[in-house]
Amino acid sequence: DPLIGPLIKARPGLRMPGCWDRFETAVRVVIGQHISVGAASTISGRLAQRFGTEADIPERPELSFVFPTAAQLAQHPPAAIAELGLPGARAEAIHALASTVAAEELDLTDPSTLRAGLLEIPGVGPWTADVIAMRVSQDSDTFAPGDLGLRHAVAELDPARTQPPSTAELEELSQHWAPYRTTAAIHLWQRHATDQP
Repeated sequence: DPLIGPLIKARPGLRMPGCWDRFETAVRVVIGQHISVGAASTISGRLAQRFGTEADIPERPELSFVFPTAAQLAQHPPAAIAELGLPGARAEAIHALASTVAAEELDLTDPSTLRAGLLEIPGVGPWTADVIAMRVSQDSDTFAPGDLGLRHAVAELDPARTQPPSTAELEELSQHWAPYRTTAAIHLWQRHATDQP
């Protein structure tokens, strides 16, 4: 592929990072909407400290809290989650996600139903559902055509383009990379990230 081929040749082992805890990763993606990675990490730490379980790991004293389970987090109202520094709508989305997972109404391990199930949660839009699915489902062909970083990466790689492709254009273009669109996404993200000043 003229766009993805050179990126894969340059970094042949690059793959989408997996996760230890699917629920924690899903919550972190929701937290990370429209804020920096650093800010999202800070809020995630606050969430673990406030609602998680205290950890006692002598060999790793810096690990002081375990992220809350869906059932633990679902017990707390959205207003308590918002106190950590989140907009009310995002706190409500996190609470709804926790409640849905705790009630076993959403299976984070099933790529065939995950995206559609996530989109039923108020406050979870297509970008969030796509990124969660890419990180937690381990499906090789999930893609986030609405992601601005992916759209800019394609524009940077294609000299014929004067502006980034639309979401619909990127979705159509990504079909050329099936069934490995998740791998294409991480290569595009890495390319875009390394081009930033």
